[in-house]
Order: sequence, then C-alpha cells, then structure tokens
Amino acid sequence: MPYTAKKVGDQYCVYKHGEKVGCTDGNKEALKKYMAALHINAKEGVNELTLNSHGVRDILKTILNHLEVIPKLGFKKFKDVIEYLRDGDLEEQDKLEQQLKAMGVSVVYESKEKQLRKVVREEVAKVIKGKRQTK
Repeated sequence: MPYTAKKVGDQYCVYKHGEKVGCTDGNKEALKKYMAALHINAKEGVNELTLNSHGVRDILKTILNHLEVIPKLGFKKFKDVIEYLRDGDLEEQDKLEQQLKAMGVSVVYESKEKQLRKVVREEVAKVIKGKRQTK
C-alpha cells in the first residue's frame, strides 16, 4: 500500500499518493494502530478498486460511448481514466460517476445483480468511512 506517515506538529499524519488520509494523536502507538488498520483494509480489498471491481467496467464502457466527456473530466486520454480508476478507491469511482451524472451521462450497469452489488458497496463504504471519522 502506498501509505506514508509524517510527524506534523504533535500529530502523525498519514498520506496516500501524497494526499492526506488523516492524522492521529502524537504517539507512535496510535500511528501503528492506524497504519495497521489501513493495511488490513487494503489486504481485504474492501476499499481498493481493480479493473474487475463492480462498476469499474461499466463506467469505462459508458465513457467509451461518450468520449467527449474525457477532457471535461480532466483527463487527456481514455488511458488516463483507466489509470485513475486502477489507482483509486471507491471514493474516486463514486466521484467519477457523480461527475458523469452532472454532465447528463448515466452509467448503465449490466444487470440488477450489479445494481444490488453497487448498493451494498456504497453501504460498506459508508460504514468504513464512519469508522474512520469516529477515530
């Protein structure tokens, strides 16, 4: 996992790809627990995306059918969108889907089962996010 920690004042802040994920109290024990939780989460694959993750292929197919949205989303090429999703997590996927929706482009999911998985994924993400906020 691409997590790094840095002491900032009296806290340890954790970063992923240079963006701050969060901060802990100033002791190393709290940092160890926080980092362990992040790595466990990553090993379980709860919040990490792959190109086989639910919805990713559907989003990519939608963008392929609407290539004009690529620059509007802030990307130069379709390959950049693929890398963004591959390197991202559920929040990036949701953010991209919301941007598409704001442009009037709806992601079409292949089946009702996938729609159900999307709802479950969103609920799991809310639970995980809630746990992070309560720490």
